[in-house]
Amino acid sequence: MYIYFEMIQKNTILFDSRCNLCSKTVKNIMKIDSKSIFNFISNNSKSGKKIITDYNLNSITTQTIILFTSEKEFLIKSDAVIAIISRLNFVFKIFNIFSVIPKKIRDIGYDFIARNRYNWFGENDNCEITNDIY
Repeated sequence: MYIYFEMIQKNTILFDSRCNLCSKTVKNIMKIDSKSIFNFISNNSKSGKKIITDYNLNSITTQTIILFTSEKEFLIKSDAVIAIISRLNFVFKIFNIFSVIPKKIRDIGYDFIARNRYNWFGENDNCEITNDIY
């Protein structure tokens, strides 16, 4: 799916900024991403809401992280997680090995964590990462 690539020129992560797990994960990715290969867009920001509406992502956006790749595609759930981790730097490329596990099985684990993340990690109304693009 093509998305605002005049705005999004590199790998862009659309994430749930109300979720403490998601926000902390994004902050950790920002620390590790020394080459700045990722942009980050909160699903609660103006740009995030526009993307969600324009591409009819309402049904999935709070249930999963979405990676819009520089190859002009988007990945969700475990595919997004593997792609994000493996793009961070050479050391993390080993995480591509998880791709051999069938997607259906990987996504069962992803969905279990996604369903319980607010209970386990909490949620917030004031995430530091709420601007349009980082």
